[in-house]
Amino acid sequence: FLIGIIFSITLLALGTLIHEPKIKKHENHKIMRSSLKEIFGKKSVLFAIILMMISFASIFAFSEFKQPLLLIASIDIIYFGIIYALIRGLSGIGGMIPHKIHNKKIGKYSISIGILLIFISFLSFFSEISYFIIIGILIIALSEGLLRVAFYDKINHLIASENRTTILSIASVLQLVGKIIIVLIMGFLADLIGVTQ
Repeated sequence: FLIGIIFSITLLALGTLIHEPKIKKHENHKIMRSSLKEIFGKKSVLFAIILMMISFASIFAFSEFKQPLLLIASIDIIYFGIIYALIRGLSGIGGMIPHKIHNKKIGKYSISIGILLIFISFLSFFSEISYFIIIGILIIALSEGLLRVAFYDKINHLIASENRTTILSIASVLQLVGKIIIVLIMGFLADLIGVTQ
């Protein structure tokens, strides 16, 4: 607890030392308009952002149910720590995959591979077979890391450098909006049909 307080105070102190360059208000609006124009002008960027929003919302929805899924798979609570460590490790490994396969023929399909992995993991959750559920949880962790890097790499590649940071910020906000929407839908479905269904 004390270490957490010291760490937080240090971060706050360091945060006060960081000064961003002043941007005039009209320049700010100009950058935003230019970024939105580029998003809607390039269908590939818009499609990548929408696909990223849906993919991460889906991953988030099922990631929130790891513990109930592990209980359905009849895993003792004492093994949860090991599985969570594997999840973190696989997420990191997934994040390395797009750069490892970037120059190979399969590299351009990294987003498709990540989405296919999500689909496979969803199928494993509905199988209600213990081993398949565990494998599905691990696969979704791998796909999360893979897609996080692959989507941002793709968007970076598709947009002009002067709008890159603004468009990536917009993509991050939309990713959170997707998570909010999926949580509301899942909450509504839980109220409608019950949590255990």
